[in-house]
Formats: sequence, C-alpha cells, structure tokens
Amino acid sequence: MKPSHKLVIGFVLVLAGCSTTGEGGVYDFDCPTSPLVQLSVIDVSESGRDEKLIGERLDAVQAIAEFVTDCEGTFIVRAGSSSVANSELLFSGRLGTKGSTEIGRDRKIPAAVEEVMTEIRATLNAALAATTPQGNDLTALLAMVSDFASQFDGEDADLRATLYTDAISTTGLASINQPNLDRTTIQQIVADQRLPRLDNVNVSIRGVGRVGGSLQPPQDYVDLVNDYARSMCNATGASCTVLTSTNAVR
Repeated sequence: MKPSHKLVIGFVLVLAGCSTTGEGGVYDFDCPTSPLVQLSVIDVSESGRDEKLIGERLDAVQAIAEFVTDCEGTFIVRAGSSSVANSELLFSGRLGTKGSTEIGRDRKIPAAVEEVMTEIRATLNAALAATTPQGNDLTALLAMVSDFASQFDGEDADLRATLYTDAISTTGLASINQPNLDRTTIQQIVADQRLPRLDNVNVSIRGVGRVGGSLQPPQDYVDLVNDYARSMCNATGASCTVLTSTNAVR
C-alpha cells in the first residue's frame, strides 16, 4: 500500500508532544564515555505498516534522537523488512547543539531534533513506497546491524542499535510462521542460523509481538516470540535487551 502525504502529516501531530526533558528544558541523559553511534531500524514489513504503530515507533525514534543530540553522537536511521537490499536509509549524521553552557545547548535540542524528525518522516514516506512489505525476517534486521557495526570497526565508539519490530519472522530460514511452535523448535531454528557476530554492539529489540491493528497475538505466542528474539540476539554475541514495549531510550 502506497502511503499518502496525509499519513505523514498525522505523524507530525503524534510527535509534537514527545520529549524526555526535565524541568526547565534540561536534558539529563547518561552519556557514554566513548563517542556514541546509534542505529535505529524501523521494520516496515506488512505487519508494521499500521499508522498508529509507525507513529509509536517514530515517537521512540524521536526520544533517541534527543539522547543522541544531547550526547553529541552519530545517528543513523533505516527502514527495512525482509532483506538488507529491501531497506532504505532515512537519516545519517552527527547530532549536537552549540552554546557556551549546557543549559543553553539543551534549549536548542528540541528545534534540532524536530529538524531531524522532519527529514526522517519525509524519507520514511518514500521508503514505504520503495520497499516490499511482504515478509519479515529478524535475521535481515540483524544483518543491517552487522553492516552498521562494520563501518566503525576498530574505532573507539559506543555502538548501539535499536530494532523496532514485532520480530515475527515470516520468511527466510529463521521463520517462526509455523503451526505448533514451541521453545524446542525455536532453539533449533536459532541453532541452524549463520548469524553475524555483534560482540561490540548493544542491541535493543523493541515492540516484540506488537502488530498493527486492534487484534493482537495471544500472550503465550508473544512469550514464544520474545524467547525467539532474545535467543537470536544472544546468538550474535551482542549485549541484548528485548521488550514488548516500544518506548524506551536505552
């Protein structure tokens, strides 16, 4: 389904009130000691193209953009689903603000982040039209993280990746779209994969089991998907966080 410009305008309204500032517009993030490099990937497979769900993911991307801006880091945002080839770059750049005091720099963060989000919303609209929605593959999203990490190989950088996906792989060798799925089957699926090594990356998988629309998977299936996503991530050697919630900065 080709998205309309009206859809993106709706996202602007969704994002307007999203902020992680404290009183007086002061940001209080715990920034890493090494240069921060953050990748955020938005799953745009068919189950992730619900307007409300994309709005939630963009809210979360904005919160991370505030974090990266406050920490003067590099921010990369991609959209994808079934393969690395079936993905689009939404944003890439160094974020930060100028000022003689921390308070002065903090006050400029909302405007700086809104400029970034305007670009992301525009490029996401184009990416939704350019990418194929059929098929979701968690291995493909992890491969995007691997490509990202390889760009900074040997550098002193704090590499972080956040994947916004339901993690319900429906295509590829790691598909869990099968009847009678259980934990034993999941462990065998994971063991059969040739996953990239991500030992130097902190990976967060957010929104696991959360699909578009009002009809959601049963909790026992969501629990299995959580086990699957966590096992896949752990198998890469990354430092992993797996949550059903979308909204979290770190």
